[in-house]
Amino acid sequence: MVPHNWRNVNSHAVQSGVKRQGNTWAQIRSRTRTTAAATGLNDMQAIVTRDTEGYTYIKYAEDKRPLKICPYFVDGIEREICLGRMVRCIEEESNGPEHIAKMTEPKFFALVERLATLTCKEFSPTKNWGVTKFEVRAIVLFVLYGGLDAGRWPDAYPMTDKTFVQDGLERDRR
Repeated sequence: MVPHNWRNVNSHAVQSGVKRQGNTWAQIRSRTRTTAAATGLNDMQAIVTRDTEGYTYIKYAEDKRPLKICPYFVDGIEREICLGRMVRCIEEESNGPEHIAKMTEPKFFALVERLATLTCKEFSPTKNWGVTKFEVRAIVLFVLYGGLDAGRWPDAYPMTDKTFVQDGLERDRR
């Protein structure tokens, strides 16, 4: 596991010391099984499924399409810089983690989609960097869950083989 400091992407510094592990698929599923209160979207509990191609689908509202997500692999300095820019944008555009923690499931996943859309409008990641919206959603979830785990926006987001953002170089070594 390599926690990176994306606040200063020019230094490419690797921070030492990890306080927590990343989000596993089981943790994500357990978070999505909490009881949702009445919202403007609906009372539906989120349903998380995963297909054989590695995509994760989160159905969070009856009248919305499921969110399609695939892991974002950091396999080079360019992808690390892109990730750093998107992380900063997500942190700046979203509510604080203490407010996100109070959200119901439908509102949380609607926020994920809104932040992914804002990030795509800000950077055009598919055109400029080859990063799909599926990967942008993964980055948004990675950042939001990292903030929820820490109770604030952390200085470093640890990557494991179970988080939505993974060290692609580590994967290639296996």
